[in-house]
Amino acid sequence: MKWANLKDKLFLLLLFLTVNSVLAQEEQGVNVVLIIDDKLITDNIVFSFGKSESEDFKYTYNVGKPLHIPKSFLENSPLNLNFNYLGELKGSQKKYSYDINFKKGWVDNTNFLIIRIYNLDKKKYFKAFCKRKERYVVEVQNSVYRQREPMCKKRKSTF
Repeated sequence: MKWANLKDKLFLLLLFLTVNSVLAQEEQGVNVVLIIDDKLITDNIVFSFGKSESEDFKYTYNVGKPLHIPKSFLENSPLNLNFNYLGELKGSQKKYSYDINFKKGWVDNTNFLIIRIYNLDKKKYFKAFCKRKERYVVEVQNSVYRQREPMCKKRKSTF
């Protein structure tokens, strides 16, 4: 009788470990840091990752909260990251909307992702970056990858 209980417990433990392993392989978790106009964002912001109009994945950004994107969601198609941010421009509040081409490599083989966004409607960023037709510039960094934008003029950064 005891042997049967032990076998049942071992079977359940093995089943649990197998399911846990499969689920761990399905999701990729990274800590996200969002910096907009040299300001660390600590507000709750809803990120919407979209593959198509009918398929999207929502994540509420908060510093220290890992982002878990199912690997199946990252496969085989372009992915866009969309979100809104209430920032400041010349002493008043302005709503910014971002649509960023999110690459799978940004969350592969890393435990953190830093996204820096510079709004080009602000004079110091407009002068610093060589992007005249864009509304904003996005730079990305993780433990294995760094994407920076060319600058026309050196600027002082707080980070």
